[in-house]
Amino acid sequence: MRWKKYPFNQPMWRTRFLPKSTSRLALLLTLCFAQHAMAQDIPAMLQLSTNSSCDIFSPPSSAETMSDKLTNQSYEQRIERIRQRWAKVIPKAQKIQFAGGIGLVSAGVSWDYGKSKQWETDLMLGYIPKYETHNGKFSLTLRQNYIPWQIACSMRNEIAPVTFSFAVNTVLSDEFWVSEPQRYPKGYYGFSSKIRFHLGVGQRFTHHINYNKRRLTRDVSFFYELSTCDLYVVSYFTNKSIKINDIFSLSLGLKLQIF
Repeated sequence: MRWKKYPFNQPMWRTRFLPKSTSRLALLLTLCFAQHAMAQDIPAMLQLSTNSSCDIFSPPSSAETMSDKLTNQSYEQRIERIRQRWAKVIPKAQKIQFAGGIGLVSAGVSWDYGKSKQWETDLMLGYIPKYETHNGKFSLTLRQNYIPWQIACSMRNEIAPVTFSFAVNTVLSDEFWVSEPQRYPKGYYGFSSKIRFHLGVGQRFTHHINYNKRRLTRDVSFFYELSTCDLYVVSYFTNKSIKINDIFSLSLGLKLQIF
């Protein structure tokens, strides 16, 4: 018996389909191989998915973090500058003074500044008793002090050999005036009865409190000053009956350094 030839010189029995059981076995093997391949790809797919989700919820990159830090740093610097400016407004000391041409008793606050704290600005409220008038009065004084140098006497004590001051004082009362009222002839007085300008010179002694014993103050200073005002100086040169010691007033004071 001769076999019928087909193209490629293949016999007919090689081109027929395989038996049914054999085809089922081949299909099963194919499915097994496909499932195995998918099982191997699943971890890679999960890793890719995990990376994608991490990119969504991950923290910002180092460049973004550095930018935020620079922004926050500039903000902190700006806030610190504002704090330092407001800190300068806070009074650094308290003062109380007896006499001195600005009231029988005066009290107020003080600011010190400069490379060696050689400058001081005082704002004082004084009380003037009624004496021969109907009632007492209050005065307000703005004073600038200059302390050229201080000498250490011991570990906790210093002395300022000389201090200078310039002050502007006003009486808080309607009974005094800046310019002459119309009831007086023009130029009758020639000065203001409400505002006085003072010059003074004095000395100061300072004690630095032990750090462990500080409660409300850091330093305590005792000072005295000889001062005069513009009205007394003019009166001295225009009135020969006034002596030189009549135009000066002595003041005693205490300064409590807080900061």
